[in-house]
Amino acid sequence: MPACGWEVIGCESCLDGLNLSPEVRAEVEAWAVERLWQWTNQRFGPCEEVIRPCRKTCNGYRVSAPPWGGIGWFGLTCGSCGDNCSCREVSEVRLPGPIAEPLEVLIDGDPVDLSAFRVDNWNILVREDGGHFPICQDMGKPLGEAGTWGVTYLLGEEVPAGGSLVAGILACEYAKSLCNDQTCRLPRRVSSIQRQGMVIGILDNFTNIKEGFTGIFEIDDWIMAQVKPRRRAVISSPDVAKPRITTWTFSES
Repeated sequence: MPACGWEVIGCESCLDGLNLSPEVRAEVEAWAVERLWQWTNQRFGPCEEVIRPCRKTCNGYRVSAPPWGGIGWFGLTCGSCGDNCSCREVSEVRLPGPIAEPLEVLIDGDPVDLSAFRVDNWNILVREDGGHFPICQDMGKPLGEAGTWGVTYLLGEEVPAGGSLVAGILACEYAKSLCNDQTCRLPRRVSSIQRQGMVIGILDNFTNIKEGFTGIFEIDDWIMAQVKPRRRAVISSPDVAKPRITTWTFSES
């Protein structure tokens, strides 16, 4: 699955000054985004995903997990059920998350207004209009026909502040390296060490670059801020159910 939802900004004057062709410039920008996406464990940049949920047992047949990417189907815990946070029946479905934003819910070929839904805990799509998700569907038919249903949504976290600027810095440095520009700040792979009057060339094994350490402060600082483990307050008690947090609600804007 490629990186999605990234922008590359702040590098216009640098790339314009190198007189790159539009094709080379696009490749350099895509290269920078791909590396930052990999260095941050593929967390950031929501991509459009289409999932066709189905129960693990439906009409006596078992189904397994969906392939990643494209139109897949996903094991449905329950179409209409409650949990230990709710005192009444709730129609909900757990989807591969994090869900950044639902785009369309299609049931029997008809779209359901998105104002009927909310998202809890980044991966639970909940109906709030009193309607219900279907328990089963005809997987032998294409999505959009009677007897089928699916959810289209943006999967992944939004790119944090500064990500687009860092992508621009890295794209500029990649372009300088390609053009043999002497102002390029990326470290070269070959370094030299002098021992007893002899100069020895050593080839870097890319250990640091694999972890996202480029030697450029702005890039390394941003990456470190994103991969640093985050601590969150946790309630730990056998008598307290895991709380629900609403992470998306419908808005007209």
